[in-house]
Amino acid sequence: MIIVQSITTTYVPIHQASLSRACPYCGQGTLQADYFQLRMETRGYMKMTKKVAGLVSCPSCHNELHPLGWDDLLEEAYLAEQKQAVLQPKTFRLKWGFKLFLALLLLLFIGIGVWIYSTITGEQGRNLVSRDPKVGDLMLGMQIAYNTTEQPHPRFRWLKVAQVTDKDVTVMPYAGGCETNSCSVPPESDLQTQQHFRLSRAELPERFSLNGTDENGAELHFFVAEARRP
Repeated sequence: MIIVQSITTTYVPIHQASLSRACPYCGQGTLQADYFQLRMETRGYMKMTKKVAGLVSCPSCHNELHPLGWDDLLEEAYLAEQKQAVLQPKTFRLKWGFKLFLALLLLLFIGIGVWIYSTITGEQGRNLVSRDPKVGDLMLGMQIAYNTTEQPHPRFRWLKVAQVTDKDVTVMPYAGGCETNSCSVPPESDLQTQQHFRLSRAELPERFSLNGTDENGAELHFFVAEARRP
């Protein structure tokens, strides 16, 4: 979709002078020259240009004299008075509403950039930990169940790697959990050091899955949604 923004052109008066030339319409011996500076405006900005336009008219009969009908003396007098005109400074100013729109657009791009960065770095962290887990790594696991008629409601828990062998990892869970994968890492005081889950690493690099048992021999299955290396 192409958006065409309309431009409003305004001629701002900057100078007025009397020219000692006779009017070809009524014979009056004095003409009036008016000079204007071009200002352009849209809904987003206002721009004062250096372009100058002029108008020569008769103050008696109010007829306008077109430049094609000027003689050399009238043109010289017109140009001489134009040099006396004081121009307003050339400016460009954004309107408040457009500034707000640009600010919101910038915030949107920043938000998208942060999301892309966090997604990429989060995926890199998960891949790094899943390929080569080390003691102290953190994993956000979604506890799941296999071979059941009813899948349990997803519950996410942070796990901390306590021991690593060639075939499995031993993790300690943090107390509590959350229903989404946006939960933050709990404080170290919430680490349940008395609980240990021994989980196989076989499907960790490819499927991000940890399968094993808790200290009581009960089956555990986790899908690793996020991983961090402090």
